Amino acid sequence: MVFNFNRKKFSYGAQPLLTRDVRRAKGTLDFPSVAAGATSTLTISVPGATTGDDVLLSFVTAPTVGLVFQPWVSATDVVSLRVTNVTAGAVDAASADYRVTVLKLY
Repeated sequence: MVFNFNRKKFSYGAQPLLTRDVRRAKGTLDFPSVAAGATSTLTISVPGATTGDDVLLSFVTAPTVGLVFQPWVSATDVVSLRVTNVTAGAVDAASADYRVTVLKLY
């Protein structure tokens, strides 16, 4: 394997992952109260994201207990973040900042 030390990269699958392959965004989301077993979905704008890209979610503050988060690219330039309430009662998460990182697939 030949290394190019003039450009930072790391491997993603069989291909090197370059800066142009990563899109990042942060959004402040305020999910409504989610009933037991229910879901709620909000979106974050991520320019350059396309359906099929992989999404990583980072929490700026600790997530609310009882909610499971699922991010995905739902449309061009849009990442959807679905929360599912896995508790027996309603959960109302406070407004919080969420960071998403989109890894482009080529």
